Amino acid sequence: MNGVHPDYTNAVDELIKYIAGSYPLKVRELLEKEEAGSELTERLVRALEEYGADAARDMAQNFQRELKAKNSSPIVNAVTFLPKDELAKLAESLINLTSVKRRMSTDSETVGGPSDVAVITKGDGFIWIKRKHYFKSELNHHYFERSLGGA
Repeated sequence: MNGVHPDYTNAVDELIKYIAGSYPLKVRELLEKEEAGSELTERLVRALEEYGADAARDMAQNFQRELKAKNSSPIVNAVTFLPKDELAKLAESLINLTSVKRRMSTDSETVGGPSDVAVITKGDGFIWIKRKHYFKSELNHHYFERSLGGA
């Protein structure tokens, strides 16, 4: 939904924290080489650590906000206005996309194969949109003739 895998956003967050956290240590190292006063060095390093932590948090929040604004929010807003038949198609498409993604990656295949699609509403109740059968319909005409009343 956000356009990137959650593991990627976590990796970016960790990288930002690492950079922000290692910067004050590098400053300490450089100041100690120059033999600057230790009290001044410690105050500077503490200030940089606080600034780095705040900056890393702000960057991560901005990154998440931007992902949401550009990717998931438009989809969620559009779904609000879709008619029932389009919602059913969207659900089936999302299942199919997940299935393809899982087949092409090292993730476990938890989704796949033919899908049943139904819509449940207060007014109509449970309605099948697309239903697979455990047998081939072209080989079992008698079943459909019997279940549809000869139609």
